[in-house]
Amino acid sequence: MRAVATALALALVATLATAAQPDEAAATAAQPDDGAIVLLGGAARTFLCCFGSTVVNLLRPLDADLYAYLKLKDAATSLVGERAAGGDRELYRPANASRIWGALAKYEKFVGAKLVDRLPCDDACLLQAVGCRGRFAGHLANDSHLERALGQHALLSILGDELRRLEARRGRRYAVVAWARPDVVVRQPYPTSMVGDAPRSCGGGSDLARVLPRDAADKLLFSGMAAAREPCGPFGTPECDSRDARKLRVECRPYAREQEDFVRRAVQTTGCADVWPRRAKMCMADPEATTYRGAPVFEGEAALHAGAP
Repeated sequence: MRAVATALALALVATLATAAQPDEAAATAAQPDDGAIVLLGGAARTFLCCFGSTVVNLLRPLDADLYAYLKLKDAATSLVGERAAGGDRELYRPANASRIWGALAKYEKFVGAKLVDRLPCDDACLLQAVGCRGRFAGHLANDSHLERALGQHALLSILGDELRRLEARRGRRYAVVAWARPDVVVRQPYPTSMVGDAPRSCGGGSDLARVLPRDAADKLLFSGMAAAREPCGPFGTPECDSRDARKLRVECRPYAREQEDFVRRAVQTTGCADVWPRRAKMCMADPEATTYRGAPVFEGEAALHAGAP
């Protein structure tokens, strides 16, 4: 029974990466791309004390719709700075679903959300989706690290599926798609001069946030899990064995650097967003947890309840 359940979960993850139905896709493609959407996706963690910055510096400059897919349950502790001596571990409080819904609903162009405890296929289940385990080396040779990386990209695939559903419903694709983790602070307003243009290459957190033209967004959302499922092909054969081959040929390079390796291969450094992760202890000490730079984010009331979730 357990094997059957795992197989069904893997099939569900694969299904989430498929396109909209052909008739829906054709109707959507017939209309010009228009507007922007921000997809928030990841563990809720410090969402409540980051959301104000996302509204002020990303959502409103883009005049974007908002969709969120948030995980409410997280490990009891999270490693902060893996290179720090001794490993700095910090406690995250349980996420409060009602307060999260309340915050999301305050944003004027909120179009929907799903709050879940865990992904449909998570941890060891995701490892079984890997088509060539030897292709993941270095940091990703460790199963727990690879599970974490795959978890982010399984979630991105779910966001991609939800994006296509939203576009089918509105009858056209968005022109600009942004993705951000819910536990990051957006530190600078997205440049309004770039709204409506293909965003320039400007770096930013490789696995924290991206702002992309629509076609590039598909690569970000779906490429990670597609790469994980790929068979070895020429990887590990004499054809790929030389240092020059591994350097010059993408199919010969191992994935070694956590989730950012997937993102860099999908969209390089395209996508401008100045963001930084916010830890639980920062929420408790920072007055910007309830407002943004001392001002309410939403007119007529304080933006968020005090404190971290």
